[in-house]
Amino acid sequence: MTKLTKMTNNDSALDGIDVNLGKINDTYDYWVNEKQTRTVPFFDRIYLPDGMWDTLCKSTDGVITGQLDAKGAADQMSNSFTTMWAKKQS
Repeated sequence: MTKLTKMTNNDSALDGIDVNLGKINDTYDYWVNEKQTRTVPFFDRIYLPDGMWDTLCKSTDGVITGQLDAKGAADQMSNSFTTMWAKKQS
């Protein structure tokens, strides 16, 4: 599991796993481990139609890498949401 978390830069749901989240590691350690901030991973399940998680990830990656500005990412999310919401309603 340690190899998997290092490869994907994700935290582990299992205790005792050595995790390295790259640039956000110190911030994550502070808020999650030291402050024990409760996280609830439900945003995409409640507020977004099926399939939107992929668009959310790609838009975020685009902003981080500089391929999209904030408006471009917001437009991409808006278009995808409108299309997928329409499919959900039919």
